Amino acid sequence: MLQAMKNKAATWVVRVLAVLLIISFAAWGVEDMIRATGLPTDVAEVGDSKITANEFGAAFRRQVENLRRTLGPDVDSEQARDLGVAEATLEGLISQRLLDLYAGENGVIVGDDQVVRQLHAEPAFQGPDGSFDRMLFESALNRLGIPEQRYVEDVRQQIKMSHLTGVLRSASTAPDPLVRSLYHYRNDKRIARFVEIARPAESTLSAPGDSALTDFHKENAAAFTAPERRDLTALHLNPADVAAEIAPAEEELRAEYEHRLEQLSVPERRRIAQIVVADEATAKRALDALRSGRDIADVAVAVAGMDRDAVALGSLTRADLPQEIADAAFALQPNVPSQPVRSPIGWHILLVDRIEPGRTPEFAEVRAKIRDDLAREQAIDALVKLANQVEDTLAGGAALEEAAGQVNAKVLRLRAVERSGRSADGDPEDGLLTLRRFLEAAFETGNGQTSDLIETAEGGYFLLRVDSVVPPALEPFDRVRERVAAAWRLDRLNARAKERADKLLGEVKAGRSFDTAAREMGLTARTSSPFTRFDQGGDTPLPASLATPLFEAKQGEAFLGPTEKGFAVAALHRIEPANPSADKDGLDGIREQVKGAMTSDLLAQYTDALRGVYSVTVNSGAVQRLFDEGAIRP
Repeated sequence: MLQAMKNKAATWVVRVLAVLLIISFAAWGVEDMIRATGLPTDVAEVGDSKITANEFGAAFRRQVENLRRTLGPDVDSEQARDLGVAEATLEGLISQRLLDLYAGENGVIVGDDQVVRQLHAEPAFQGPDGSFDRMLFESALNRLGIPEQRYVEDVRQQIKMSHLTGVLRSASTAPDPLVRSLYHYRNDKRIARFVEIARPAESTLSAPGDSALTDFHKENAAAFTAPERRDLTALHLNPADVAAEIAPAEEELRAEYEHRLEQLSVPERRRIAQIVVADEATAKRALDALRSGRDIADVAVAVAGMDRDAVALGSLTRADLPQEIADAAFALQPNVPSQPVRSPIGWHILLVDRIEPGRTPEFAEVRAKIRDDLAREQAIDALVKLANQVEDTLAGGAALEEAAGQVNAKVLRLRAVERSGRSADGDPEDGLLTLRRFLEAAFETGNGQTSDLIETAEGGYFLLRVDSVVPPALEPFDRVRERVAAAWRLDRLNARAKERADKLLGEVKAGRSFDTAAREMGLTARTSSPFTRFDQGGDTPLPASLATPLFEAKQGEAFLGPTEKGFAVAALHRIEPANPSADKDGLDGIREQVKGAMTSDLLAQYTDALRGVYSVTVNSGAVQRLFDEGAIRP
């Protein structure tokens, strides 16, 4: 399906992600800044169009954020790369650029009116009356941290992509037999008769002797084997530690305050409405109507023929408006209409009904934040010099401790460190054992060897030496006796519960009635609620371990499965086939999903074919450098 991706990467993650990213990039844009200098500016070239490092970095970071929402907040860029996200991100950008080039050469153009209609149709931007609310629109963009101009261009790109994919979608037809088969797979139900056999109480067990426990300890050695542990000596150049010792001069703080003043300042905002007409005479009639006390929306509809929801521009800054409109709007008094103002698109009458004054914070308000930022920047700069000094010292044959002394860095002794980050003494205050790259280096470096000096994502550096390695080993029985005893008891209780379950299952397989066999064993059979392959809920839920086998069973056939409290035995009681003819919405939903999957497949093949029309060159070395030098940090 994704031949281009197959040629570049073998992981299923890459193949799946790439086709999904083709469209998602169009929806979210690709502009951002790479946080480093002197790095490659381009990572790929498609036709005569370049994909910049900034675009790639921004897109990759967004995909890592998506992964964090799914897999948890601890996912870092290295783990994302291991999953193939970097390759998939670049392939998605290339595919999008191929479609862009094709669209441009074949006259696919998206006008402003289409973009406006799309924005106004977005429910998130609509007020209680269902009309476009500019304040909601601005609030949403502020939360996302996306400039309005970029978002508008993203919408334009999304519409363009929908035109292209719409052609492919119209060519995709979901076969009715396939749709109905999927409907049955998802919605067919089963009903089972089942019994649950709980583990007996611990009081029914006799106390085990030492010989029984020592045998159990040996037979289950994997459960009682300690992981490999390493004693380490480490040097950590931590930006936070260095920054705490830096006190930027007052003149530096004030200079930085002046430099950031525009960024720190909150500009004046005005809530503006406008009437736009084609000629000055009509504009003057609209102005006269407004001066007579009529509502601006009513005048816009009656005199200018405008849509009512196009009148309100919302709360804007001067920078949001063209120069001639901004000058007029920001000179107005509240609720006093402007004189007609000419622009390239016509004549405007402007009205301001609310003013939010701008504000510039005093130096004292932001001094602490500026001080911390400057101290951290200076700390990172200082660490580069210290790191070079450490490397020079090591190159001269010095030991780690001597290199640490040269730069006045602490030497950390870490005992019995495991791959998980646990250690005999816990994690140092600087959180060194929480760094994935540190743990990787600790277990990739040979015994008695010293690692390279490695940069961290925070701009710091570390160096470690492996002082000793304790390989995985079965822990002495005396040390884990209580754990062994608890595991032995659970094993024996499980065995007793399973023995009863096996007996019941054997009776049913021998031809006995499920209910009769259960009753003769003193067990109470219950009827499950109807369940599907994906939902075992209901008033009488079936244990999850038995749902899948019962969908492959014949009526009356029985199976055994574990539960939290022991085991359960269930026999298929009745099959309830789904009726797709009675569920048009459900059937149509599956049809749309199948059609969407087929469209994605066609889109992938289509972009693959475009590689034969436009040349594609990937600068793999540039991509590697961006990661090696820490320029891409989610």
